[in-house]
Amino acid sequence: MRYKEAKNAGIQISELTAGTWGYDPEWWGEADRKVIRETLYTAIDRGVNLIDTAARYGDGKVEKFLSTILTPEYREKVYICSKFGTYAETENGVFKLHRNSSYDRVLWECSQSLARLKTDCIDIYFQHWPDTETGTTIEETVSALNELVKQGKIRWYGFSNTSIEAVKEAQKYGTVSFIQPQYSLVRREADELMRFCHKQGIASITYGSLSGGILTGAFRTIPDWPETDARYRFYDVYKEPRFSKIMELMKLIDRIAADHGAAPSHVALNWITQKDYVASAISGFRRPERAVENCAAYDWELSDSEIAELDAEVLRLGL
Repeated sequence: MRYKEAKNAGIQISELTAGTWGYDPEWWGEADRKVIRETLYTAIDRGVNLIDTAARYGDGKVEKFLSTILTPEYREKVYICSKFGTYAETENGVFKLHRNSSYDRVLWECSQSLARLKTDCIDIYFQHWPDTETGTTIEETVSALNELVKQGKIRWYGFSNTSIEAVKEAQKYGTVSFIQPQYSLVRREADELMRFCHKQGIASITYGSLSGGILTGAFRTIPDWPETDARYRFYDVYKEPRFSKIMELMKLIDRIAADHGAAPSHVALNWITQKDYVASAISGFRRPERAVENCAAYDWELSDSEIAELDAEVLRLGL
């Protein structure tokens, strides 16, 4: 495993982060708990020291599940990221998603996550999405986060799905240590944001690093999924015209992977984490063999010419 410094936090984090959204039964169906336990232990034993979760995942069910997996032996080996500010309710039979990062809400959500995780401290606490509902200012949200740091309930904090302007505003009131943007070979909008944050000592942990699994090479034709499938709902890669363009890109990814005796996912993960302004890439896995495969990505590196070739092909395809 390779590691990078999260400068503002003063810690070394693995370039691969174990994501747990895939354990959310609402989105992905029930997971075999025994298999997931073995999967996460496999990743940690191979050097992964960062686990990403959120209160929203399964409305707390995933945090509770993690508390049964992370025995004291394994808890001391990892940093836990969780997230606040996004939750769902059914009101008069209608599903409604809320985004609330007000002072009292942040403190209350943290207490609930700590209880579910059965831990005294969340290492990295992220605002999941910007508060678009309550009118809460970034100053108020950061004030709550500073209070949680003061109380020893969190160690560092950051912002997911954020912007340069929001980060600059947050920096007026406290130390932002992390951001978590969506980023991959075929989703590059966060590039400027991450470059900016890197100069500020803010570490970037990317999600959607394999774009819903399409960059693993597992899907060569458009899957016959229902429109409600999470990969249709959250990613735009399984619909035309992007799907066909990505299949063209996969030809190059396959060739580079074959040259290294590696998996296509290795190419996609290395492309992200070989950038100096990216600290770690989140990848979810539900079976031990997938954990082994993803960890093996960090046994080798892309050459500068291979990275340039990938960038040129993405540009040519208009991705």
